[in-house]
Amino acid sequence: MSTRIGPVHVVTPGGVRANGEIGRMVRYFSQTWAVEDAPLVVVDSYGQGGKVRMPAAYAMAMARLSASAAAGRIGILHIHMAERASVLRKGLVVRLGHAFGIPTILHLHGADFAEFCRGLSPHGRRLVKDMVHRAESVVTLGSCWRDFAMAELDLPAERIEVLPNAVPGPERIPDHTHHGPCRILFLGVLGPRKGVPVLLRALASPMMQGFAWEAMLAGNGEISESKALAQLLGIAERLTFTGWVAEDKAHELLAWADLLVLPSRNEGLPMAILEAMAWGLPVVSTPVGAIPDAVEHGSNGFLLPVGDEVALAAALSLLAEDAPLRRRMGAASRLRWARDFDIRAYNRRLEALFRRVRDRRDGLAPQGKEGFAR
Repeated sequence: MSTRIGPVHVVTPGGVRANGEIGRMVRYFSQTWAVEDAPLVVVDSYGQGGKVRMPAAYAMAMARLSASAAAGRIGILHIHMAERASVLRKGLVVRLGHAFGIPTILHLHGADFAEFCRGLSPHGRRLVKDMVHRAESVVTLGSCWRDFAMAELDLPAERIEVLPNAVPGPERIPDHTHHGPCRILFLGVLGPRKGVPVLLRALASPMMQGFAWEAMLAGNGEISESKALAQLLGIAERLTFTGWVAEDKAHELLAWADLLVLPSRNEGLPMAILEAMAWGLPVVSTPVGAIPDAVEHGSNGFLLPVGDEVALAAALSLLAEDAPLRRRMGAASRLRWARDFDIRAYNRRLEALFRRVRDRRDGLAPQGKEGFAR
């Protein structure tokens, strides 16, 4: 039988109040967590004051972790890490856990993590490898990141857990039947990384001119630049730019939309795609990061080459024209979310991981591995 897990200190930038995808993921699973012998203690490693105040917030977080570790109040350290400076900050947390003999789980996020590692000097690569090898388990968002960790960080397969992001969803999906224009939704930071210029050029293409459509672009980032390009392309009157939206407003937009489009050039596993699936929408995106683990081309959406505005326009025009196809793909999205990306199943997988890590450290027989694999 598993031993008691004990308090799990979840170290994450911005804590549960952060607006980024790591913050939303931590917020979703912590809000629905109900494991009595593994209470969550969320530790904000970045603070709410921006880059200027970050060093002080980080120092306070490290002091808090050190005091809890010295007092034996940490059962597991669950560390969420992106790329660049996050690697240095979280590397020190990993070393703290290692010094106190605390089982440590390193949860890799960040669309640019692989490129970041490849751009390091040989010495920098050795430091990253040393850090990940100190962790009891390394969590990746998808099979592509698992393969990267094995091939380039020299991690054995048994030390890697594939655990995709997950989201809550409505009890029932909205009725997307209506007689107006096709409603296209973009959710994310506006700019080239998320493919917004490509999307705007696709919407302005001749293939889209014969169909009734309207688009909502929700998110912060390069809003003025995107508006200027839309004006230049002659489609500004068919677009609405909302700026950043809170979760409640994002859910309203998902209920309003007929499809989600996210033509990114690199990603981890976008929460917007999983939320669209939970709300019964087809997804038009690109096969980058772990997106192919969630979107199956031709089943619950379309995966198109990065930067291919012609292919993007063709997919959008097909869905704009064919409402029954949108609904079939949307139903497939909902089924796929319920099977693999529901936050309730995520919490069960995370609890099982915590127990395996605790048992391995305590020298108990390993438990059966419940995870996600393709």
